[in-house]
Amino acid sequence: MASIDFPAYLQTAMTNAGYPRPIDVERGTNGEVKLGVVARWLRGEGEEPSIRKLRPVAKLLGVRLLEMMVAAGLITAAEAGFQDDPSPPSPRPTLEDLVRASPDYSPGMKDAMSALLAAAREEDRRQPSGKR
Repeated sequence: MASIDFPAYLQTAMTNAGYPRPIDVERGTNGEVKLGVVARWLRGEGEEPSIRKLRPVAKLLGVRLLEMMVAAGLITAAEAGFQDDPSPPSPRPTLEDLVRASPDYSPGMKDAMSALLAAAREEDRRQPSGKR
């Protein structure tokens, strides 16, 4: 039924939402969807995705559940009321992107905020995964 390459759709949606790896999705869904399930979806293997598993992934990635169901081949675009097949959402702007684009901050303030955000990201990378 699917005319969409679900693994490519899913990988693009994951990357654009800031969860590029299956482990990131597992953590982001609080373990509702295990990394092995996501990895199999990305390889186009295993069972057809279920709505129960797609629901938390769609929420995490900022994708409407109906769009994810169409991409996974569970329903057609017409059944979902879409004129076209869905495409993954555009990348979410980062906080740094939003700060840089804001007219409310001086260039010096933007630089200071960007440096603070970069330091916070680096500190987060150093933390063991269970401490985040």
